[in-house]
Amino acid sequence: MREAIKVLEGLGLVTVRQGDGATVRPVVDASLELLGPMISRGGRVDLGLVAEMTEVMRPMLLEMGRLAIERCRPADLPAIRALRDVVADAARDREARFQALHDLLVVLADMTRNRVWQMVARRLRNLLRQEPLATARARLRRDPARFVPRIDACLDALDRRRPAEAATALQRLIAVLGDVGADLDQRSPKPRARGASR
Repeated sequence: MREAIKVLEGLGLVTVRQGDGATVRPVVDASLELLGPMISRGGRVDLGLVAEMTEVMRPMLLEMGRLAIERCRPADLPAIRALRDVVADAARDREARFQALHDLLVVLADMTRNRVWQMVARRLRNLLRQEPLATARARLRRDPARFVPRIDACLDALDRRRPAEAATALQRLIAVLGDVGADLDQRSPKPRARGASR
């Protein structure tokens, strides 16, 4: 029981005070680590929470990406291309391809040369790699390769030193995040009608 309380306290779900016991805290005060289990639990995906997460991630990634493009150096591009090739490789495990996209967030953060963005991106990558979120991704209908043409457009613009075009391509890439909810396969076995034959 004591260990369970420690785990809940670590997640920010309870406050423990000597002599007062444990007090339950609002879920919005909890650690972000709780987000994965909240999104995917009991074989179901909370599409409302996926939408809320997307609502936060899109403007954040746009701002981080804008700064990355502004501060991009030619030496930054090979790392993006290597990850792009992993995402595009249909022979690879799909989760490995999604993880390459998560690594791309870190590469973009590193391109900003901003330590706070670098810290945020690494925390976000850890969040996205949680087992419950991997389980949710397993229910995606589309292939991670759908991001590749947008990555290519961004790389092409960076190669040609056209930051405005690169920013537009990045906006289109991030807009794809908005269709995650539509991609989730929420189908579950339908209950049999009464009297149906087995």
